[in-house]
Amino acid sequence: MTDLIFDPPWYLPLGIAALGIYLFVHGNRRQLAQVRAAGLGVLALATHAAKSKDRRRTLVCSLPTGHYAMGAVRDPVTGSGKAAGTRGVMEAHPEIMAKTVAHLAMEQMGASDWRDENGRWHATGLPSPDYWLPTSTVQDRMIELFFPCTVGEDPRSSRSLISLETFPPGEGGSTRQAGIPGWGLMGMPHFFFRADPKGVIDKFDPKVMKTEVDILTKLMVLFDRLTPDQLRGRAPVSQADLFG
Repeated sequence: MTDLIFDPPWYLPLGIAALGIYLFVHGNRRQLAQVRAAGLGVLALATHAAKSKDRRRTLVCSLPTGHYAMGAVRDPVTGSGKAAGTRGVMEAHPEIMAKTVAHLAMEQMGASDWRDENGRWHATGLPSPDYWLPTSTVQDRMIELFFPCTVGEDPRSSRSLISLETFPPGEGGSTRQAGIPGWGLMGMPHFFFRADPKGVIDKFDPKVMKTEVDILTKLMVLFDRLTPDQLRGRAPVSQADLFG
């Protein structure tokens, strides 16, 4: 999987900014290659940000114990008695969250599509659907920023669906619930909870992963470039502010 650690094949100059961008993923499910892939997604974005010579915002990367272990972590006997996952990180570091201007959450990345049809478990040859969840309080602005980030990507390696959810699922739910502008990416493969003794690494698709990382990296660049008012929809965003 070392071929997943790559530089996105484009470069964009960064603009004025302040505060920080919060980038995070959860991963504590051994069988799920797509959860581990999300960790590589964080690494890819962090590598790109580290190489930028004019980045203005601080990038905070968080890889907390995920919500699958939430009960065990919160229990004072089996765990710390404190919140797990992203909520736990937010509660433990309010000084970081007070300065956070945007966020990106990554879960279940790089999945190919497999289905159980007519008693046969098989690959469909398509990418697994991935749901993109914007912060609801600023969803119009987030959607306005999302589509330019898909330009140039191979549509054969993506089945991106924007979900305007009424509740905050996943590790990105806590930051969206807090009203922090951003996106949560949640891949939804049909084999997500499949108890396969061989694991699911054979269902990982590097091309799908690359497309997801490309889009996320472009969003990260915009989050670094735009002002807090622009990210919250209180100031206009011009074509030049995007990738012009």
